[in-house]
Amino acid sequence: SIDPTDPTAALKAEALKYGSAEEFVNSHNMRYHQTSPEASALINKDGFKLDNRISSKSDIVPVGVSTKSTDVTISLPNNGAQLPVYYNKNAKVKSFGTREQFENYFYSHPDGTDFKNASNDLRAIDKRYDQQLEEALRQYTKAGVGAKDRVDIKGKVESIKANWEKDANKQRVLMQKASTRIAKQEGLDAININKDNGGLFGTAITDNTIFLDPNKLKTKQQLTDLYNQAHTPQPKPVTQPKPEVA
Repeated sequence: SIDPTDPTAALKAEALKYGSAEEFVNSHNMRYHQTSPEASALINKDGFKLDNRISSKSDIVPVGVSTKSTDVTISLPNNGAQLPVYYNKNAKVKSFGTREQFENYFYSHPDGTDFKNASNDLRAIDKRYDQQLEEALRQYTKAGVGAKDRVDIKGKVESIKANWEKDANKQRVLMQKASTRIAKQEGLDAININKDNGGLFGTAITDNTIFLDPNKLKTKQQLTDLYNQAHTPQPKPVTQPKPEVA
């Protein structure tokens, strides 16, 4: 029998319904997680952890493990391995066509006041720094500006960009906390953005599904191991004979 306190008990119970490990694996949906070969080996050994690779820390989407529908390499720091990962076909996934639709949903959500306030502050920050940057660039291209002044203006431009990113990221973190909280409140396993072109992906358009709970994702090897464990007879406990009473 399966120990009910085992965190993988539900998966093992499901595995008992199948006649082979391959059938059990194929009963799941599959996506790809792009990572480094080193991280891929660790995931196979220990499973996903949110510090293996999470949604970008300066992104607004919920904290989780990002996956994609194809093994086509995208431009990320960790681009050495395409790890197939599997999840339950009954997983509760909320889908959005674009990142804009995702933002609009959380912006107008009844419990999304934190998201909305941070979003409004982010827009104000973008507007303010954009004006500062435009003015600095105007000064740089103005006739009669000397070489030394141009060097000073270049330094000012870099400072504006750095402060802009710093202040904007503070609001993105607040938006991410809010979207994570709301997604969990709604009992979602994952968020899908069919054409995501922000956060980790920059301008590249990627089919991005973010799993909030890393334990919802398993590799083929992990599912195979769970299947074998479920189908291995457990030894019966040895009972010691009661001592005879003289």
